[in-house]
Amino acid sequence: EEFDKNRYSAAAEYLSRQYHISGGCYSITTACASGTQALRMAYQKIKDGESKIILAGGCDAMISEIDLIGFCMLGA
Repeated sequence: EEFDKNRYSAAAEYLSRQYHISGGCYSITTACASGTQALRMAYQKIKDGESKIILAGGCDAMISEIDLIGFCMLGA
Protein backbone atom coordinates (compact mmCIF):
# COMPACT_ATOMS: atom_id res chain seq x y z
CA GLU A 1 0.00 0.00 0.00
CA GLU A 2 2.84 2.42 0.75
CA PHE A 3 4.18 1.81 -2.75
CA ASP A 4 0.82 2.85 -4.24
CA LYS A 5 0.82 6.14 -2.31
CA ASN A 6 4.33 6.94 -3.54
CA ARG A 7 3.44 5.96 -7.10
CA TYR A 8 0.47 8.38 -7.19
CA SER A 9 2.59 11.21 -5.84
CA ALA A 10 5.32 10.48 -8.38
CA ALA A 11 2.78 10.56 -11.22
CA ALA A 12 1.49 13.99 -10.14
CA GLU A 13 5.03 15.34 -9.92
CA TYR A 14 5.97 13.82 -13.29
CA LEU A 15 3.04 15.55 -15.01
CA SER A 16 3.97 18.87 -13.39
CA ARG A 17 7.54 18.59 -14.64
CA GLN A 18 6.50 17.39 -18.12
CA TYR A 19 4.33 20.47 -18.65
CA HIS A 20 6.64 22.91 -16.81
CA ILE A 21 4.04 23.70 -14.14
CA SER A 22 5.55 25.36 -11.09
CA GLY A 23 4.26 25.60 -7.55
CA GLY A 24 2.80 23.05 -5.19
CA CYS A 25 2.00 19.57 -6.42
CA TYR A 26 -0.53 17.46 -4.53
CA SER A 27 -1.84 13.95 -5.01
CA ILE A 28 -5.15 13.10 -3.35
CA THR A 29 -6.44 9.55 -3.01
CA THR A 30 -9.95 8.80 -1.82
CA ALA A 31 -12.27 5.88 -2.47
CA CYS A 32 -14.35 7.69 -5.10
CA ALA A 33 -14.14 11.46 -4.72
CA SER A 34 -10.54 12.39 -5.60
CA GLY A 35 -11.60 14.85 -8.31
CA THR A 36 -14.19 16.50 -6.07
CA GLN A 37 -11.68 16.79 -3.24
CA ALA A 38 -9.05 18.27 -5.59
CA LEU A 39 -11.54 20.90 -6.79
CA ARG A 40 -12.55 21.72 -3.20
CA MET A 41 -8.92 22.23 -2.20
CA ALA A 42 -8.27 24.34 -5.32
CA TYR A 43 -11.31 26.52 -4.60
CA GLN A 44 -10.19 27.03 -0.99
CA LYS A 45 -6.65 28.06 -2.04
CA ILE A 46 -8.04 30.62 -4.51
CA LYS A 47 -10.58 31.89 -1.96
CA ASP A 48 -7.84 32.28 0.69
CA GLY A 49 -5.65 34.21 -1.77
CA GLU A 50 -2.89 31.59 -1.81
CA SER A 51 -3.13 31.15 -5.59
CA LYS A 52 -4.56 32.94 -8.60
CA ILE A 53 -4.61 29.99 -10.99
CA ILE A 54 -4.83 26.29 -10.17
CA LEU A 55 -4.91 23.22 -12.37
CA ALA A 56 -7.01 20.55 -10.65
CA GLY A 57 -8.67 17.33 -11.72
CA GLY A 58 -9.03 13.70 -10.93
CA CYS A 59 -9.65 10.23 -12.19
CA ASP A 60 -9.72 6.76 -10.76
CA ALA A 61 -9.90 3.26 -12.18
CA MET A 62 -10.86 0.10 -10.35
CA ILE A 63 -8.28 -2.23 -11.92
CA SER A 64 -7.50 -4.55 -9.02
CA GLU A 65 -9.81 -7.55 -8.74
CA ILE A 66 -9.40 -7.60 -4.96
CA ASP A 67 -10.48 -3.96 -4.63
CA LEU A 68 -13.41 -4.46 -7.01
CA ILE A 69 -14.61 -7.56 -5.14
CA GLY A 70 -14.25 -5.77 -1.80
CA PHE A 71 -16.36 -2.82 -2.95
CA CYS A 72 -18.98 -5.19 -4.42
CA MET A 73 -19.17 -7.09 -1.12
CA LEU A 74 -19.73 -3.79 0.70
CA GLY A 75 -22.52 -2.92 -1.72
CA ALA A 76 -20.66 0.18 -2.85
